[in-house]
Amino acid sequence: MLRKKNGSIGKDRFPSIISWPKDDSKDQDSQLIYCFPKQNDNIKKAKFFNVKEPERALYLKHGELIAELGGGTYELEKKSRVKGTEIIWFNTSMHQILWGIPELNGIPSRDGFLFGMFGDLKLHIYNVSIFYKFVLGGSKEWTIQQMKDWIISLFYVVLRDIFKEFDISEIFQESREIIMNKVISKVCDEMNLYGLELDAFNILGFKIPENAKEILNSKQDQAYQFKKWLENEKNRDIKDRKTIQDRIISLKKRFQGLQNNLLENKITKEEYDDKSQIIKNFIEEANSELKLEKKYEK
Repeated sequence: MLRKKNGSIGKDRFPSIISWPKDDSKDQDSQLIYCFPKQNDNIKKAKFFNVKEPERALYLKHGELIAELGGGTYELEKKSRVKGTEIIWFNTSMHQILWGIPELNGIPSRDGFLFGMFGDLKLHIYNVSIFYKFVLGGSKEWTIQQMKDWIISLFYVVLRDIFKEFDISEIFQESREIIMNKVISKVCDEMNLYGLELDAFNILGFKIPENAKEILNSKQDQAYQFKKWLENEKNRDIKDRKTIQDRIISLKKRFQGLQNNLLENKITKEEYDDKSQIIKNFIEEANSELKLEKKYEK
């Protein structure tokens, strides 16, 4: 029914080879697929058709998928050139799409705030059979604008399921990095289910509701005050450690002086034993305090 032709086909002998007549338009109405035959096309004349890179094509008979085709020129046998035979080309090159979810119909947080977000992405169709079955659903036309609308609809569901688990302050301050990584991972997984692969995905900004800004500012101020308190505590710990270290140095000097007095017979052995034990006890207590400070620091 369908054979791939090896080598070139003489244009003089076969002047008409069916292919996707590309439109050079760069606007959002650019087609992602092209179907043959269209109205007024004569399938009986479609002896050859061509698939260019990075195109892919599906060959169908009466709606049933017969083959998925890569680049090349193919021959339709005579018995296949009948009503019910379809060829659908797909543009599998990378596409850049801007996306956005407005605050008015925004993503809800766990504590009931709606916020908007926007970004951009780059993607390509990596499995045209899955894309045709689960996204197009048999549609014979599909534009980049339709792709954008579909993506935003999908994003809304995915993002809603993630962000509903977090309060507004967690989303924008406390757990932002963790949440963003979770979003990117989930979006990539969802795209793969529909035969799409993300080459890049960026969240460029958010639209925060006015009634949430007071809470976020309060949380930010609390975070600043807590950071300041931690810095003061750290400085205090450093000062305390320095005081203890100085005390240990002073006690060791006194112990050295005590030994010198004993050697010079300025004190008795009994006096030395009593005073040296007291100094040793002080040094041991100071070292214990120093270890305790290090433990709390960790």
